[in-house]
Amino acid sequence: MVDGSDNKISDMRAANTQDENSTSENNAYDAAVYSEGDINLTGSGKLTVEGGYEDAIHSKSNLNVESGNYSITASHHGLNGKKTLVVKNGNFDITTVEDALHSKGDVTFENGELNINAGDDALHADNTLTVKDGKINIAASNEGLEGITVNIEGVNILVNSSDDGINAAGDSTDGSQVSYAINISGGDIKIIPGGDGIDSNGDLNISGGNIVVDGPSNGGNAPIDYDGTGTITGGSILATGNSGMFQGFNGNNQGQSSIIYYLDNNAATGATIKISDESGNEIFLSADQTQSYNAVLYSSAEIESGKTYKVSVGDSEGSVTAGNSQGGNFGQPPQGGMGGNGQRPQGQPPEMNGNFQGRGGNSQGQPPQGQPPEMNGNFQGRGGNGQGQPPQGQPPEMNGNFQGRGGNSQGQPPQGQPPEMSGNFQEEEETARASHLK
Repeated sequence: MVDGSDNKISDMRAANTQDENSTSENNAYDAAVYSEGDINLTGSGKLTVEGGYEDAIHSKSNLNVESGNYSITASHHGLNGKKTLVVKNGNFDITTVEDALHSKGDVTFENGELNINAGDDALHADNTLTVKDGKINIAASNEGLEGITVNIEGVNILVNSSDDGINAAGDSTDGSQVSYAINISGGDIKIIPGGDGIDSNGDLNISGGNIVVDGPSNGGNAPIDYDGTGTITGGSILATGNSGMFQGFNGNNQGQSSIIYYLDNNAATGATIKISDESGNEIFLSADQTQSYNAVLYSSAEIESGKTYKVSVGDSEGSVTAGNSQGGNFGQPPQGGMGGNGQRPQGQPPEMNGNFQGRGGNSQGQPPQGQPPEMNGNFQGRGGNGQGQPPQGQPPEMNGNFQGRGGNSQGQPPQGQPPEMSGNFQEEEETARASHLK
């Protein structure tokens, strides 16, 4: 695109209501910008693309974006590279009925700025999804980031999702077994989920970054959820949610220490969480939670195994002893004595490894009464006119406080055919925990 130019491409065909991109010969050209070969976009001009029929920009091979300013709407996917999708720089406002960024192979976001309002996934790769730097503001999505492997190496990101915020899931193209993993090594990440906050159908590895998981408040999901090993060796995480499916880390006494604190009652939104050491020195303070919770997980380099920490949440206060392993099992706070081996006794909630748990009084860790808060405009990362359109002007700065929500936007995709994005999306509560394979 020529520097300073303002360009527009519109596909005026009626939206295709099929679930997948059409494969019929008559509808082979399924995007406003389409190619059987590679598509490479560069320059500092502006490009507006309206994908009325299906996608906005679709390459049947590799889609590469080097730079530019983009305003994209689509009745299916926004940017779709069948083999690979690589965004190295640029500024994007993307509103879609399905995925904002999509590939049947790998997706890589290296730098730039994304403002996304998606009816399905914000960033989706059938194989590996990698985000390295830049800013990502997901105002609305079903799931925020999804791939068989999800690598977050350094990005400033806010995720609002009606289901999982970050999800390692999917199937191989040939039906063979795959290894799922979420690897977080850097970045400032805040997740406000309706389902699980971070959900790996395999392993969860955290070695860096600053992570806040705000919810969910319903007992059928958890702030972190993994089926393999959950390990933290660096960075920090604050996770608040309902105790019903709550998990800590189970890294076999290797890595960074953490604490879990259970409350007698559900904490109100905006309640102050304060963590202090044995000498009364404040280690952590936060009052930014937007969903109710009765369990708190915290880990950082300042937490030392075997030491006791004072935790207060609003009027609730107690002491907990930190450990390297908090028990990988899910469920209620421990009842009675500590088994010490992380095994689940018959008919009882799972025992937690070691004496690392704390709770304020005799809490049974029951889910809060009533419904979880709706994921509406109060949780949006940008203002708007309530129709889910990209806002005019610049997106909000994503700072260390993870703020930037505002307006009354409902996050609805365009075209009039999107799935319901009411924000209070609930999976049926499970009587036994199950993986969420998409």
